[in-house]
Amino acid sequence: MSTDTEALARSATKFAVPESLWNDDVAADLSPPELLLYRSNLLGSDLTVTNFGGGNTSAKLEGVDPLTGDTVDVLWVKGSGGDIGSMKIDGFATLYQSRLLELEKHYSGPEDDDKMVGYLPHCTYNLNTRAASIDTPLHSLLPFAHIDHVHPDAIIALAASSEGEAATQEIWKGKIGWLAWKRPGFTLGVMIRDYVKQNPDVQGVMLAGIAIGKRQYPSNRYLAALRLALASHGLVSTVWSQRGIGGLAEVYVAFSALPLIYGPLVYRYVWHSLYL
Repeated sequence: MSTDTEALARSATKFAVPESLWNDDVAADLSPPELLLYRSNLLGSDLTVTNFGGGNTSAKLEGVDPLTGDTVDVLWVKGSGGDIGSMKIDGFATLYQSRLLELEKHYSGPEDDDKMVGYLPHCTYNLNTRAASIDTPLHSLLPFAHIDHVHPDAIIALAASSEGEAATQEIWKGKIGWLAWKRPGFTLGVMIRDYVKQNPDVQGVMLAGIAIGKRQYPSNRYLAALRLALASHGLVSTVWSQRGIGGLAEVYVAFSALPLIYGPLVYRYVWHSLYL
């Protein structure tokens, strides 16, 4: 590494390190939907884990069908708009998981992404008026009970870097996969689901310019998301110090420039991270 490169690496703005805000005493008295809200508020209000106004979270929980009285699987997922850091329980859309899975009968390819959004209201559980977001298929098509979709800067640096794929391979040695960029929608959910099926040993999937999916099954979902964000902070810092300005350096420029140029589009289509 040249002297100039070493100096640039030392002077670069460091990523803030996330810390756990979870309180077992608070969580102990919460119902499953309240636990989802609790972890969502913690993740969304921590700017080391989620940039302002970003992210979405979900849980597949049991509910009672109001007509049949049968126990059914219900997807609780952050609804369209709002902020997971400050949302209340009514900020979640609730949908029949079985109906969401049946939507694939109406899907024939990426050209159907816009059409698929129109089917989401037909899956509504218990007449909930909260509209489901475009990210709903990502949560419904994956088999995991809990998914946290947030935006830590360390992951963004990899996903948005021109050398992101090589850096991901270097850091995780194949444990994290890599997929091409795709805008949020039904196709993105299908892509991630199929990748996990085809690569059962992979622990996560990095989407170019968008996201990472992390496979874990701990009881405390909040700490799972926090652990990856914390690990990524150290790993990216290591790659930065080893590589200097190559590839990752331009991301530091992008952090300051992109929000001013592209506004909300940056938050929806570029700065995403996903925890499964």
